Amino acid sequence: MLTDEQQMIRDMVREFAAGELEPYAAEVDVSRRLVPGILDKLGALNLLGLCAPAESGGAGVDVATYALALEELARACASTAVVVLAHNSLGVQPLQAFGTDEQRRRWLQPLASGEKLAAFALSEPEAGSDMSALRTTAHKTADGWVLRGSKTLVVNAPSAEILLVAARTDPDAAPERGIDVFVLEKGAAGLSVGEPADTLGWRGAGIGALVLDDVPVQDGARLGPAGAGLELCERMLDGTRLGMAAVAVGIAQGAFDRAMRYAHDRPQFGKPIMSHQSVQSRLADSTIDLHAARLVVQAGCRLADSGAPYRKEAAIAKVLASEAASRVCDHAIQVHGGYGYIVEYHVERSYRDAKLCEIAYGTNELLRLLIVQELAREAEAGSAG
Repeated sequence: MLTDEQQMIRDMVREFAAGELEPYAAEVDVSRRLVPGILDKLGALNLLGLCAPAESGGAGVDVATYALALEELARACASTAVVVLAHNSLGVQPLQAFGTDEQRRRWLQPLASGEKLAAFALSEPEAGSDMSALRTTAHKTADGWVLRGSKTLVVNAPSAEILLVAARTDPDAAPERGIDVFVLEKGAAGLSVGEPADTLGWRGAGIGALVLDDVPVQDGARLGPAGAGLELCERMLDGTRLGMAAVAVGIAQGAFDRAMRYAHDRPQFGKPIMSHQSVQSRLADSTIDLHAARLVVQAGCRLADSGAPYRKEAAIAKVLASEAASRVCDHAIQVHGGYGYIVEYHVERSYRDAKLCEIAYGTNELLRLLIVQELAREAEAGSAG
């Protein structure tokens, strides 16, 4: 049930990913670097400004179309898809939603056009899922702020030219208040970026750490209303979780495609293994998981596009799709048998990439709690009504 525009964009991204990403995905995994020049190609196709309006240099597509594009990228190369997700959902979209006219002119336009890459620094060594435990601080000065602290697990950290950083501005406020988000530029005094971590999956996504040693920023670099950083981060993460769910579907689809080809081509006991009931069951279960995950993701996207709250639906989509992806990739390895454990058959990479989808941008354990909290809030609102 895609519109003509959605189908056109999906097909365009699919063709691009098949030609420019999939042949090099294994190399990206080993080298821990994206294909050289690929960011320029992504920018030329407007994939680094998908949801930004045309006047800011973007494509101006809706959330549902954005998710379709992420799925097709992840189907070919999860690392590239995650780089695009972090750039759009945690850089472009927050600046579009919360930035002033000056901030959009200064930072949004070069991001949406693909001229520069964005990263968002929230997690810390002792503050991951609990955002209220942030220890990075921003101290007020005569003409701005000075940031001090460290960040970890930052996608795009080594390559990003523009960084959004969450910091505590009011140490006397309640833990969930007194937090703000600041925009920094690469090369800022006191800002240092570590080498990418040696991760299980998403190995080309540049997951690194930042150290902020008295980094000066001007007042005009604060994003959104004063003290509203926690709410801003939560809204950013809602959209990111929908995107993460789409990435998970793409990873699963890529693994399933390989399993189908292998099951069709691999003879065993005188006939293709697809004719064996045990293999058929795994392929059928994978198909069920893929259909369910894709439908839930698109339902969440349509809700987001309608302007209605979608925090619960984003959490549901992320939990369902990421866990479905892990199951599909596990089935793909099992269908391949011993070859599934060999790197050159690629499904083991999909398995590793899928696992992080259950953890990033809110662990699935945390999101289950969030879902229950949203159910309780809805029940209370219904009783009051």
